[in-house]
Amino acid sequence: TMKTFMYTAMAALATSAAAMPGIRETDSDLLYVNLLVDPAVIEDYLNPAFTLDTYNGKAMVSVMALHIDKLEMQLPFDIWMPTGSSSYLAKTVTYAKHGDEVGYIILSMDFTSLTESLGCSATQPGVICEHSKYSRDDTNVYVSASNDVHFNATYTIGTEDADADLLEWVIPRAYKFLQDGVGEDSTAYHGAQDGKDDPSLVQGVKVDVTDLDTNMLSERFGWDDASWELGP
Repeated sequence: TMKTFMYTAMAALATSAAAMPGIRETDSDLLYVNLLVDPAVIEDYLNPAFTLDTYNGKAMVSVMALHIDKLEMQLPFDIWMPTGSSSYLAKTVTYAKHGDEVGYIILSMDFTSLTESLGCSATQPGVICEHSKYSRDDTNVYVSASNDVHFNATYTIGTEDADADLLEWVIPRAYKFLQDGVGEDSTAYHGAQDGKDDPSLVQGVKVDVTDLDTNMLSERFGWDDASWELGP
């Protein structure tokens, strides 16, 4: 299923000054691999403006494998300009709040398109943006980035519906957050997004991950991969 989301211009929380233009993105073939850990492992990473949003008492990081079918940039007078590029993408996020705003923090994005990775680096403060090797089929997703960073998940796609409470917790988040460093040494950004409350998004089937080999969290963020467990 193909879905379109519109991200409004991100603004620095301290100044409310727009830091980057709005983006409209059309995605398809979303796969979530969710990992759970004690919140203490990543709480110190967050800018103080954000509070960790936990799932059943655990911090969650999701590695989302998807295809960006179309990406458009917002110009003055609400004109949307197609970038003319598309890419497979592995997006790593964790979940947080800013006051009453419920959203997610983008940690890293691995693109098959060099153009998209360069655009990400130019417009997404603090996000690790890489031009990476990526392959995916009905049983496996594999990402290989610089410095031998890798994510390799083997799975079985089931027929049973995914847990409704999990879908409601993960998907309809109205805010995107960024931070350009770690903890107090970072600047926090936020922006609203439209389209995540579409009821047709809150659906999916369970995926059983049978094997996971990754060093992504430890190499990029210093979080011991062995301390994580597979989530729902």
